[in-house]
Amino acid sequence: MKVKSLRLKGYKQFRDREINFFDTHTGLVNNLTVIIGENGCGKSSILQAIAAVLGTATGMLIQPSELEWSGFVYDKIHGNENPFLVELNVLFEEDELKATAEFAKQLGYANIGNDLETYLRLDFNKNKVLGKSTRNYNQFKGRNYAITIRKNHPDTWDNFQRVGTVLWYTEQRTATSLNKETAEDKPIVFDYETLRRRLQTFYVFHNNLKEYNFQMRKGQRDVYAKLSELYSKVFQGRKMVGFNPSRSINFNEEPPFYFSDANNNLYELAEMSAGEKAVFPILLDFAYWQIHNSVVLIDEIELHLHPPLQQSLLRVLANEGSNNQFIITTHSDYVVAVFPESSIIRLD
Repeated sequence: MKVKSLRLKGYKQFRDREINFFDTHTGLVNNLTVIIGENGCGKSSILQAIAAVLGTATGMLIQPSELEWSGFVYDKIHGNENPFLVELNVLFEEDELKATAEFAKQLGYANIGNDLETYLRLDFNKNKVLGKSTRNYNQFKGRNYAITIRKNHPDTWDNFQRVGTVLWYTEQRTATSLNKETAEDKPIVFDYETLRRRLQTFYVFHNNLKEYNFQMRKGQRDVYAKLSELYSKVFQGRKMVGFNPSRSINFNEEPPFYFSDANNNLYELAEMSAGEKAVFPILLDFAYWQIHNSVVLIDEIELHLHPPLQQSLLRVLANEGSNNQFIITTHSDYVVAVFPESSIIRLD
């Protein structure tokens, strides 16, 4: 799925504005869109509107007011006397709709829509999101259906290649893969204790693959290897070293986890730079989940990153998965420099 446009009326500081995420010359939705403007112009508010609406429709949120994002206070988003409207125009691929219908059938669900172009609207007073029909609304839940199937059939990871969702990264850098073992709840904020527990699980599996040379069963994935690959692509010259191989891992404690810099100097997870800390939750999501057909929202992508790293992160993410749409905000001219003018939204 991809967001084609967003209409905002009476939402926060927006009196009446339509924001298009497609090239007006070709009519095609941009895979990468950057929103630039001064502080307070509404960049984050746009991402929040998309996350609240699309997050509810896809099942990432129970209701729009559940969105946790600094500056998003649900009771105050109706910001002026104008009539209120937050409406997304969304496009789907035929293959994604076909997969959604297939997964729904496996779960005994019916009444699944197949609209290639449709809309979602936020009902502010009822704190809910509406589609044009129940059938239409259900077609947004393909990845939710895939998660439900995987609970009983662990070998169905490939299902995630066929359906999409929405992921959002606030300035606090929330992530879905930092959650409990099933990683199926709403995004949570980066913290070292949770990250070490996740890395322990991935590292032990990865080492067992190497040491015992066994073949992965269908549905198993070496998340650690993928995460290490993505990390080294973004932070060139640096590597994930892992836990101390001379000691066994006790899952009741948190052993040190090491990285190495370009000079092969070791440093521990808690000593990561601010830039690494800002990027790592995003990389972990892309390594853990198979992210395809999805809308990815990143607020202030330049957060704690030097200009070359800003561009490096964009290049790496854009080449991961297929048919993803990235909508980001920035103050950085270095980020804007890699975008064609048709992919730039400038706010006053």
